[in-house]
Amino acid sequence: MSSLTVSSFDVRAIFAPRGASRFRALYRCIAELPPPDVQYRTAEADFEVYCAKELESPYWRDPALKRIVLACRESYLRYGKRPVLDEYDRKAAIYIARARYISREQREHTEEWLSLRFVPSEGKPYGNGELDIYTYKNKTVERLLGKASALSSSRLCGIEPFFSLRASRRSKHGTLSHRRRYMAESFAVMQDTFFRSRPAIRKRVRYISEIMRDEMLNNRLTLTCRNCVARPASTPALATLRLQNPPPLKPRRDVFAYEFPKYWLDLEALKTLLMRLRRERKLTLRTFEHYLGYKNLGARSFSKMGDLLTAGNRIAYATMTGEELRREVDQYVPEVPELKLTPIARWLSSIHAMLRCAKIRRVSGILKG
Repeated sequence: MSSLTVSSFDVRAIFAPRGASRFRALYRCIAELPPPDVQYRTAEADFEVYCAKELESPYWRDPALKRIVLACRESYLRYGKRPVLDEYDRKAAIYIARARYISREQREHTEEWLSLRFVPSEGKPYGNGELDIYTYKNKTVERLLGKASALSSSRLCGIEPFFSLRASRRSKHGTLSHRRRYMAESFAVMQDTFFRSRPAIRKRVRYISEIMRDEMLNNRLTLTCRNCVARPASTPALATLRLQNPPPLKPRRDVFAYEFPKYWLDLEALKTLLMRLRRERKLTLRTFEHYLGYKNLGARSFSKMGDLLTAGNRIAYATMTGEELRREVDQYVPEVPELKLTPIARWLSSIHAMLRCAKIRRVSGILKG
């Protein structure tokens, strides 16, 4: 077992290489994987589920599993500079799922990966990294829940579809043009594996928490089959808490929103605000170029937007301070993700409905419960 620390070897081997070199490193890593914990199957795809790190353990189960998790979390770089691992990983259970199938376009053996983690509210560090971010009338959701335990389902990330090793010998290395085809199914089998292997936690935990964009829930995690539609029963926290005439739950923007605005904030509203501030000469094109690397506010420039929104007292080539800019953002730019808080029984029922809808069956692996 290896420790939770990210070594420089991991970062260079998985994150830095691009093109064929990156995939050679990935193929080597996959070749070193241990057998999967559980295997599932549909008529068109096979799924392999691995527990990369056990709940409340500081150790990884296998170095290759750790490197696959790091490769999945590379997808977060599109939102800005976020640490690959954080303090909550120390007590989290971390899972990865591999979906293997024949691509419709190239008719080649193809695979894609998905990862997520489960973080309990008990233990150190304190909380599960979500409930203390959102507040209602100056009280965190964590305080509103009192002694009720919540388990977060978070850090959903993955590797886009690519040719399996045997197909890559005949075809060009690289990710394919289509998005993950089996993201919802992979999500469901990881959830099923985790909860079936830990029957005690189903009795201990009262809620599942998520910070989720509705577009992700509706477009990527929803299964639409011939006679059914199924998705996670992600429930807005306001509805679960049954607050009377509630104002919206607001996240503490100093935690993540300013640093990763591409995920947290309404980008069209943010772009409109920044263009207005430029017309008012409070910000300049040189400001944008200095912090974002581009004078135009295009899609690529938003990956570095956190550098501008977290600026200190002086913003380069501007007549306003960082604090003044953040006040403008707070007033005119809404956040997009929503805190979900779902009763555990309803959550598990929805996961089972997803498995039935996609006709996913377990073919190997010993699960308790």
